[in-house]
Amino acid sequence: MHHIQPKNRHQMEFTSLEDVIENDNAVRFIDAFVDKLELTKLGFTLNTLKQEGRPSYESSVFSLLDKFCSSYCSIFIKNCQ
Repeated sequence: MHHIQPKNRHQMEFTSLEDVIENDNAVRFIDAFVDKLELTKLGFTLNTLKQEGRPSYESSVFSLLDKFCSSYCSIFIKNCQ
């Protein structure tokens, strides 16, 4: 799931991993091996995400918001009585 993350502006970003990984690196073998696997036969499900709209917020944000609203409402109700 995609979440909105802040960017670290002090970190170098690569444009392509293909440029960084050597041709004889074991990662290339593993990548080719995994590409040949039929993951659905092994019990994995492949989900495709929609590309339109903003990415979703992290669930912890809503949990924090729920706790805040619950405590605010309980204080408001106590003060009204």
